[in-house]
Amino acid sequence: MPDLILKDSKNQNTVFCIKYIEETHLNIVVKLSLEVEGADRKNSVITSYQLGAKTLKRLIKNNKTLYNKD
Repeated sequence: MPDLILKDSKNQNTVFCIKYIEETHLNIVVKLSLEVEGADRKNSVITSYQLGAKTLKRLIKNNKTLYNKD
C-alpha cells in the first residue's frame, strides 16, 4: 500500500503512488495511467523512480493529494 497518492497536475488521468522505504531513506514512485474511456487497458505502469526528500516536497506542493497514510 502506498504512503501517498498524488494526482499528476501535468498529465490528465495520471497519479503518483509513493512509498517510503526506510532502509534506503528514499521514496519510490510508480506513475500510473488511470482508465481512459474507450481504452482496452484499465491501468498501465508508465515509469518508476526514486525521489529524495526535497523533490518529494516539491511534488506534494505542486500536485493535489488524493490519499495520505498519515
